[in-house]
Amino acid sequence: SGFYFQDKFGFDAQTTAQRVGWALMASALASVFAQMFIVRRLSWPPKKLMRTGAPIAIVGVLLLITGQHYAILVIGMGVFGLGQGLMMPGNIAALSMAAGNHEQGRAAGINTSAQGLGFAFGPMIGSAIYALHPLAPYATCLGLLSVLIVLIYFFVPFRVADEPSREEAAEVDQASTTNPPLSTARMRR
Repeated sequence: SGFYFQDKFGFDAQTTAQRVGWALMASALASVFAQMFIVRRLSWPPKKLMRTGAPIAIVGVLLLITGQHYAILVIGMGVFGLGQGLMMPGNIAALSMAAGNHEQGRAAGINTSAQGLGFAFGPMIGSAIYALHPLAPYATCLGLLSVLIVLIYFFVPFRVADEPSREEAAEVDQASTTNPPLSTARMRR
């Protein structure tokens, strides 16, 4: 964001740092607002949080790409932060629900490691992509968010670890109707 703001508006280094700081703060505050108030009040399941947050984040990125004024870019960062603030709790809850009791630590460790890798390598990769074209990091973000939306809607099952799948539940239902529990069989006599 720093290079983009500086190049787009011709800010000097000090102004860039200040302006990017405000934009990052808008993103962070929107994310905190989403997590502290929206997520808590609505109590949506993980799938809905992620399905809602990802498109909101896309709107934020589109504002960053198309915005011609500093205020629009700050709003774009805020909207992106709002989307992230919805997606992150959904992601963490989905991982926790998908992992069995004995896998909780492993799931949390993988998630935390992935976030750490993103924080460590994201700026380096973003800078390298930015060197190709100033909008390339944002186009990449749009592509990744689009892939995420497709995965969330069509490929990720979002079920609790020890909960049976539809097929397993159908087998249990079938078995219970053909072989009723002993107590039910006794009641029929």
